[in-house]
Amino acid sequence: YSVKGVDPNAYKFYAIFQFIERKHPMAVLKSYWHAFHNKENVALILKTYRHGFSDQEKQVVKEMITRLKQIMPMDNYPPVYLVGDMLSRDEILGLHKFGDCLVSLDRGEGFGLVPFEAGAVENPIIVTGLGGVTEYAKPEHSYIVNYTMTPVFGMPQSPWYRGDQMWAEPDLGNAVKLMRQVYNNQSEAANKGRMLQDYISKNLSWDQMGLRMIETIKSL
Repeated sequence: YSVKGVDPNAYKFYAIFQFIERKHPMAVLKSYWHAFHNKENVALILKTYRHGFSDQEKQVVKEMITRLKQIMPMDNYPPVYLVGDMLSRDEILGLHKFGDCLVSLDRGEGFGLVPFEAGAVENPIIVTGLGGVTEYAKPEHSYIVNYTMTPVFGMPQSPWYRGDQMWAEPDLGNAVKLMRQVYNNQSEAANKGRMLQDYISKNLSWDQMGLRMIETIKSL
C-alpha cells in the first residue's frame, strides 16, 4: 500500500480518524505545520472522513483545512496528503506499514484501536495521555502528550457529548516538541516502536486477554 504523491523516503507521520472535534484533527495539522517546513523530508498523511465518503464530503474536509491555513498564515507549509476513501482492513494495515509514526491528538478515547494497531506493526506513537490508550502507551516506549481537562463542545450531532462534561485538551506545544524529537531521532523512535510491539504482544494478545477474562470471571 502507498499514498499517491508521497515520497517513500520521507518520514511519514500519519493519522486515522473521523474529522470531528473529539478526534481533534486541527490539533494534528497545527502541530505538524508548526513543527516542520517544506524543505524537510517529511509528510503528514490524514486518513479521514467527515460523515461519509462522497466527493462532496471530501471537498468539505479540504475546505476546512484551507480555512485553517487562512487563519494560521505561514511560509513553506510541509505537505499534507488526504486519504478520503473507504479502506479495507488490509488497506488500513498497509497504511500502518507505509507510515512511520502514528499521531493521535484526540480529546479522549475508549481503547484507542488505531494507536494499538500502529504499535502492533512496530510504529512509534504520539498520543494524548488520557483514556484506554494508557493501558499500552507507556512513557518508556511511547510519546505521551500532556493535556488539561476542558469543557466538551462541538459535538451537537451526538447525544452522548454535552457541555457539562469534560475532555482532554492536548498541549500542542508539547506535541510539536515530540514530533520534532521523533523526526530528529528516527532510530530512537523506531526502537520505541519495537518496544511497544513487544509490550503489546506480551501483555495484550488474544491469549493474554482471554486469561484475564477467565481470572476475572472466576473471581466473581
